[in-house]
Amino acid sequence: MVMHYITIPGSFFHELAHQLACYLVGHRVLEVRYIVRDNPAYAGYVLHQGPQGVARHLFIGIAPLLMGFAIWAGALTLGWYFFKDGQIALWQVGVLVLAAWMTAAATYAALPNPVDMEGVFQQPFSILTIPCYLIAGPVWLIAHDYRLNLWGWTLWRVLVVIGTAYAIYLLVSGDVPDLSLRAGLTESIGAVLVRLIDGVINLIDALLGLIPGLP
Repeated sequence: MVMHYITIPGSFFHELAHQLACYLVGHRVLEVRYIVRDNPAYAGYVLHQGPQGVARHLFIGIAPLLMGFAIWAGALTLGWYFFKDGQIALWQVGVLVLAAWMTAAATYAALPNPVDMEGVFQQPFSILTIPCYLIAGPVWLIAHDYRLNLWGWTLWRVLVVIGTAYAIYLLVSGDVPDLSLRAGLTESIGAVLVRLIDGVINLIDALLGLIPGLP
């Protein structure tokens, strides 16, 4: 119950992601409600209309997942900026606590639901239909089936926790890439993501090495 209220802002980020994606693909937003208090999950909705296209609707559907990842990466980058000199002010601690809350909420609500994917399967067939179905199909199935949804949520949260833990390890160990303002924000985020991806790959490789019979 506590986690439910803590992650209420996640509904806002979820619907905001859909709304921004609509603007990016040329859809008109007819109505948007970020949080519906009468809904037990506080989930909102975005009503939109615009040009047909399976790729457009796929982008709109998975936008919350992209938003959650972006907020997570941004929060980690912010932490690196604050800790790059080995010292941190009290106001920076407050900012990081707020960023951690927003990140937890955004990643908690990041996975698309079945309704988010329905628009993909209602589009006319095109050359992009099959690759888009290969992406949207598993997402819809995971969101639709309770057991698969539970596994999908668990895997997503594990990846987020592993990435965050690895980032904290780099921070504590002092193996921090150059994130100075001179390097630019784009390069900084890129350095963070490369470190995170490399760390997750190394961890998976180490876990596979523990399984007997694997080369």
